[in-house]
Order: sequence, then structure tokens, then C-alpha cells
Amino acid sequence: MDKLYTIKDIERLLDRSRTVALRYAQEKGWKIQKIKVGKTYKNFYLKDEVDKDLGLVLKEKKVATRTRAKKEAKNIDELPLWNQRVANSRYIICLGLQEEYEQGFEKKGDIIENFVKTVAEKYPTQMKILKKITVPTLRRWFKVFKENKDNPLALASSHGDNKGIRRVDPEVLELAKQLYFNKNKPQITVVWQKITEFYGKIVISYGTLRNFLNNDVNIIEKNKARMGAKEFKDKHTPHIVRDLHDVKAGDVWLSDGHDLDVICYTGRKKSNGERETARPVLVVWQDLKSRMIVGWNISYTETTESIAIALKRSIENYGIPGAIYSDNGKAYKSKVLKGDDEKELEGIYAGLGIHVTHALPYNAQAKEIERYFRDFRENLSKRFYSYVGENAVARPEHMKSFAGKKLAVGLIPEQQEVEAEIESYIKEKITYFMQ
Repeated sequence: MDKLYTIKDIERLLDRSRTVALRYAQEKGWKIQKIKVGKTYKNFYLKDEVDKDLGLVLKEKKVATRTRAKKEAKNIDELPLWNQRVANSRYIICLGLQEEYEQGFEKKGDIIENFVKTVAEKYPTQMKILKKITVPTLRRWFKVFKENKDNPLALASSHGDNKGIRRVDPEVLELAKQLYFNKNKPQITVVWQKITEFYGKIVISYGTLRNFLNNDVNIIEKNKARMGAKEFKDKHTPHIVRDLHDVKAGDVWLSDGHDLDVICYTGRKKSNGERETARPVLVVWQDLKSRMIVGWNISYTETTESIAIALKRSIENYGIPGAIYSDNGKAYKSKVLKGDDEKELEGIYAGLGIHVTHALPYNAQAKEIERYFRDFRENLSKRFYSYVGENAVARPEHMKSFAGKKLAVGLIPEQQEVEAEIESYIKEKITYFMQ
């Protein structure tokens, strides 16, 4: 029955008697459907047909979802500068109209009409901002002014109030967030296609979806849902900048290991008699204040022995530091270096009177030495033909294929050649620091 009207409904819609309503229905040629109600048949009219002729077809209500919180200003100073000017200009003009009302003896209608005609001459500064005023507009402003005589904020423009409102059903936006908030980081185009497939029609345009996900969704909420724990921490956790004002050269040394992006001969042989090649691990000690490399050593894994050798060379050249800040790796925390309190074994650090601090796991920002390794890759590692890059994407073309690797065998450097280049590079850096 929701799609049908009775004759009583027609009477109500036309606001006419039953006779007039029946005659009107006959003139319009509305189709009649006879439906049994109880023991009798009654005449019904198609609702769509009647509504169309009477102009009663209701437009589909537009959905409006606020996706960004509306900023409510409590003082006029909190408004954008352009809106402050508009509010103040309207307020001054309303003050002028109030004076005209108080001093004039004419009818208020005549006073406001004359005021509007001369407002551009009397208030040129304000009209330069407001451009144009009509009598109905000024009446509306003045009504607001009378209710808020001490608050120009009430006369501010409402432009921008709809900012952050999307003409989309909230269920669609919620589905978009569920699809987009994924550790696999799906693209917005994929999310839009999934939404369209789910509803069987376009319920949100791609542009609206893109703007919603890029501009309206809280960036912390979005990144926490799409990023891993380390990536999120690196991006959003505030970093404390280390103050080196009171630190002197030699007070604190840093240390870390770095896999060189170069293949060289190790000096050993494989079981088949061929010479073994590998990527060396460079262990470095760096002075925190001057950023100068004080000692280093090459090995093929990050071992306690390699760390100790590099530290020995550093101390031989520059003396014992007051403290060290090293990587959190197993080799740096070994009993040889740190000792064993339970067995009362004194490690190298304690024997030399060096205070030790280890970096937190997965916290590369705390180790300034990481920056040195990036410079090392660009300025030294790329000198070698056997440079393999930091990852598969950065790997040179001639080192990607099996044939290329075989071709490069004749150009693979000896370990001594790599060490000589490192020594030369570090001396260049030291000379630069000394200057």
C-alpha cells in the first residue's frame, strides 16, 4: 500500500472535496487499481503517477558526513585575517546604522534605504572589504548586531563552514578506512575499486576518496595502521638532539660495524680450491665531538676480536677515551669486552676505566656514525668495480646477472687493496678535519 493512494489521500493532497478530487483524477487519467479490502473492493491510484502530476516527487536527500572537526572560534582574533576584516567592517556599519536610527525622525524603512545609498561614501574602507550591501542583507546583519552588541564575532562570514563535509554516506567512508588501513599499504585506486565492487555502483568518486584519505583522516591513526612498529617510531617519535657543547674531543667515542658494499678476496680457499670472495665488515671507532675516525679494522663477521683490534689501534693513536657509546650487538656486549660480574671477570672496558653505554635496539638515529657509513658508501665503495650496492635495486647492472659476476671475477680486489683504499680515505678525512 506504500505505493498507492486512496481517494481520501487525493482529497488531502488537493485540499478539495471528494467530488472535486474524483473529477480531477478523471481529467488527469490516473490509472485505477481495484484491490479487495475486507469484503469490498476499493479504488487505488498509483503514488508515483499522482506525485509526478502534483509536483510532489521528493528529491533524494543528500547525505553529508563531516570528516574533519569544525573549528569553532571563541574570539574574533581566532578567525582567519580575512574574516576578522569582514566581521569588523559589518560591525562598524551596523554601529553607523544604529546612530542613524537614534538620530533620525523618519521611518526606519526610509532611514535604512538612504543609509545603503550613501554607505560607500561614508564608509569607503569597510566597503572596500564588503564590496556591496543590500537593504535585506543589512537588516539581517543589524538583527544579529542587536543581539550581540559587544561581540563582532557574531557578524563573521559563514564561508568555509562546510569545509570538511563530504557528500558521502558514513558507511562508505568507514569501509574505505578499513580497506586502506592495512600493513600491505594498498593504493587508493585499489581501495576505490573494491568499494565500487562491494556496492555494485560508484558511491564515491575517486577524487573524493583520495582527498578523504589524504587530508581528512588523522595521519597518526593512518600511519599506525599502515606502518610497521619501527617505521612508525622512526617517523613520529620525537628525537632528542644531543648537546655536544660541553663535550671535548676524546671524551666519548662511538663504534659500530658496517657491511661494505664491495666484494673482495678473503685470503681463504673453498673446498673446490677456488679463492673465496665475500663482503668485508668494517668496524669503526669515531670521536663523538670531532666526527673523526680514530681506529678501524676489517673482518668478515662482526666479532669481539675485530672490535678489540680496532679499539687497540684507536687507543694507540689517540689515548683512552672517557666513555664509549657502541652498538647493541652481541659482539659489543661479550664478556671479553664487558666482563662477567658473576664470575668476577674484568673486561677490557673496565680494565681501561672506560664507561660503556649501548644504543637501544632499532634506534639508528642515536648513532651519528650511521651518517659516516652513508658517506663511505658514496665516496669509497663505488670506486670498486665489484661494488654490489646496498640492496638489489641499487646493484649495478654488470653485477646483477650470473654472467656478469663471472665477468667481474678478474676485477675483484684483494683484501689488502680494500684496506689500502680505506686507509687513504680516512687520512683524507682526517686532513679535512684538521684544516
